Amino acid sequence: MPRFTRIAAESLEPFSLYRHENGAYYVGLFDRVRTQVLRRSLGTSDLVAALERVVAIKQLGGEAFLAARADLLSRPLQIFSRRAEHGRCVLDVDETGCFHIGLVDPASGEVTRRSLETTDFFLATDRLSVVVNSGISDDLDAALALDTPLSTIRQLLAWHRTYASTLTSHDQEGIAISAILATSIADRRIATLTRADFEGIADQWRADGLAVGTVSRRLSTLRSALNRAAEIRRLPCIPPKVPEFRTRQAIRSAPPLAVPIDIDGFAALWDAVEEEHLRLYLALLLATAARPEAIFDLTGTSFDLDWGLVGLNPPGRLQTNKWRPTLPIIPGLAPWVRHFPKGPLLVWHGRPVRSVRTALRHAIARAGLPPGYASYSIRHGLGRHMRRHRVPTEEISLYLGHVRPPDNPLTTLVYSPWEADYLSNAVDAVQAFWDAASAKSRTGLAPGPLDLAYLEFLRNREGNA
Repeated sequence: MPRFTRIAAESLEPFSLYRHENGAYYVGLFDRVRTQVLRRSLGTSDLVAALERVVAIKQLGGEAFLAARADLLSRPLQIFSRRAEHGRCVLDVDETGCFHIGLVDPASGEVTRRSLETTDFFLATDRLSVVVNSGISDDLDAALALDTPLSTIRQLLAWHRTYASTLTSHDQEGIAISAILATSIADRRIATLTRADFEGIADQWRADGLAVGTVSRRLSTLRSALNRAAEIRRLPCIPPKVPEFRTRQAIRSAPPLAVPIDIDGFAALWDAVEEEHLRLYLALLLATAARPEAIFDLTGTSFDLDWGLVGLNPPGRLQTNKWRPTLPIIPGLAPWVRHFPKGPLLVWHGRPVRSVRTALRHAIARAGLPPGYASYSIRHGLGRHMRRHRVPTEEISLYLGHVRPPDNPLTTLVYSPWEADYLSNAVDAVQAFWDAASAKSRTGLAPGPLDLAYLEFLRNREGNA
């Protein structure tokens, strides 16, 4: 409870002058009905100024004096006790148990408070952390207007779900989010989670018959949400580390995401495609060996024919562990690139495409390929093809985005996209796959009349926008 010292001064009656323990002065008036002293701040820690203000109040005559007296008596006094301090920011609780955040004036010691509208100490300290980390030192209202912290796993995943819905893997992300919210940690505060909590839900999932790979994928969704929230300072604490339960040996020995496709298989798939946007999708996959989500992000401006390069990582997007490299444009893709629009390349019914799963599944069936083939089949097939062509391991890893370019200045130039021989062995191997598949295909892999019409439609659409 705050401590006040009464400074006796008979000339001030019926008012009294009080000094708070922080040095600020208050005017007080005894309420005979409530049998308590009601105090109001004088906004100063200077004794002379405080006395002058109380004298001014006492000397008010008639209605003005009664109004000043009534003001003190009409409003119940809020008594605060201090619970936490972070520099000038403080956390106080009133007599009802409601928490308030305060900003201390270093000159007068006065505290400007705003209610946090909660009686939960942990939620209140989370809000205090957000205000302190915001760097806003003089405007409590602006600091409190910031996004509220994501204190629990449920709040975190509700926020993350919007982002997850934009991913190519949105179905799997949604399943993982629902599975995590069905566990015992759903309503736990993030700051209290430990490795034992993650091990507990992993053990439960394995007991339910899930493979370790499925457990790992679900937890990777939680790991991604925590990392994203931490990057933009939406967490009130340091994010807990979500462990990886697959061993390195298990990761290395895990089966590929899809059956690797060979030259004959790709030629058959190409001939079975009926949609122009799907044919372009396959051409981009074959030329870059990229992950599907990188293909969906490509636009015409991703390609630089002057330098003969394609950047798989869009401007402004942060690189992740799944590195998106800058690659040479293989000769087979160049005739396509010359007709690209500036904007999105994969469009269906006027909207950018984020998934081709259904169209690709039908094309695979028409091609007579057995189950197990998918978009990743091309990436895995090219990886095997490059190994058979004795492409150096470093080039394969860089081309597939398994590693980022070396940071060592002695080796960076060797792997620079602007070097004449940049990934030349990998490019030769991919082009050889392209040429062989084109020779086996009925139509070849060059853009046909329908493909050119599709690209012209996209260019005209941009011109009319």
